Amino acid sequence: MDHSAAYWADVFDEVSNNKDREEAGSDAARAWWDKKAPSFAHKPVRSDYLNQLLALLDLQPGETLFDAGCGSGVTALPLAKAGHSVCAVDFSRVMLDELAAAGKRQGVAVVDGDALLENGPLTGKNVADLAEPGTVFAFQRSWQQSWDDLPKADVALSSRSLITNDVLDAVGKLEAHATDRVALTIGAGDLPYRDPRIFEAMGRAHDEAMQPIQLVALMNLLFTRGFFPRLEYTEMEGTWHRDTREELVEAVTKAHRPHDEAEAAALEAFLNEHLLFNEAQNRFELDYVRADRWAYVEWTLDGFRSLKGRI
Repeated sequence: MDHSAAYWADVFDEVSNNKDREEAGSDAARAWWDKKAPSFAHKPVRSDYLNQLLALLDLQPGETLFDAGCGSGVTALPLAKAGHSVCAVDFSRVMLDELAAAGKRQGVAVVDGDALLENGPLTGKNVADLAEPGTVFAFQRSWQQSWDDLPKADVALSSRSLITNDVLDAVGKLEAHATDRVALTIGAGDLPYRDPRIFEAMGRAHDEAMQPIQLVALMNLLFTRGFFPRLEYTEMEGTWHRDTREELVEAVTKAHRPHDEAEAAALEAFLNEHLLFNEAQNRFELDYVRADRWAYVEWTLDGFRSLKGRI
C-alpha cells in the first residue's frame, strides 16, 4: 500500500461528496452561496460551536488570523472585536458584503482587501502590518484560485469550509498563509449532512455511511508529511430546520442524495413522518434532536514542535 501524502489525499478527495467535489469553486457553487448568504448572515450564531472553536484556537494577544471560507464573519468579527487582525477570504461576494455590513453594525473596520491589491500584491506581509489591530481585510477567492498575492497571518483557519476537489492543494494554501500554525474543522461522525436516522430509513448501512474516512485520511496525510496534528472535537445538539418546507426538503435531499428510486421513496416517507412546523420558532423542522460533531485538527508548521502550554 502506498502510504504517501498523495495516497491519503486521494482517499480524502474520493470520499468527498461527488457533486460538491465537481462543483467546488464553480459559478454554480458561487451562485448557491450568494443566494444563501443573507440567511446565513441574519440567523442567530451557534454560540456553542463558536465558543468551543475559539477556545480551541486560543489566539494569544497580538496574534492574527487567516480565515479561509470566512462566510459572513461568524469567526472573524468576534476575533477582530477582541483585537486580532483578520484576513477574511471567501469566494462569495454576497457573503463578503454581509461581512462588511455586519462589521459596520458591530463597530469593526472591514477593509476591501481586493481594492488594496490594486496597489500591488501583499505577498509575504502579515495582516498585522496593514492597519490597526482589530481590522478585518476581506478578499474574494475560491480554493481553486491563486492566493499568492494575499497576506499571511500567524494562524490559518478553515472552519467547516474545506469544500475542495484537491485537499493537498488546499492544505498547502493554508500552510503558505500561516507563520505559526494551521487549524481546520471537518466532519466527524453524526452531522447535519450525515444523519444516521435518515441513512437507516433509506436502507443504507449506518456503519458504512457514518465512518469519518475523511478525518482518518487527513490525519494520515499530515503524519506522512512530518506533522504531529492535535485532534479535538466540538459537540452540540441541533435540529434540521429551514424557513420553508421546500427548503428543508431540498436540504435533506441534497445532503443524503438517494442512490435510486427505492431510497428516494424511503426518504420521502421519512420526511412525511418527521417534518413539522414549529409555530414558536416560525420554521419547519424535523421532530428530533441530533448530535453535531466536528473534528478540530491543528498542526504547527515546524512539524515536530510540541504544543507546550496548549495541552
